[in-house]
Amino acid sequence: MCFPYGVRITQIVGMQRKKCKTMKTTITDITGASIEVTDLDKAIEQCELCKNSPFKMPSGQTVGENHRHMLSQLEKLKQLN
Repeated sequence: MCFPYGVRITQIVGMQRKKCKTMKTTITDITGASIEVTDLDKAIEQCELCKNSPFKMPSGQTVGENHRHMLSQLEKLKQLN
């Protein structure tokens, strides 16, 4: 689900447990706020779904721009794993 203007995402948290060691890391959104990521694959999936969202955030950027910004960080993390 992509969130419209006025709704702020405070965390992207994966809900599925995996048998392997759980990765827990922090990325930043486009405004510099910290986002805790506990499931990298679910976080990437969420950002892929919302990367084209046209809704504006209070900062002036779109939700899509924010998700593309976070997606670039998540993809770099995925390459390291």
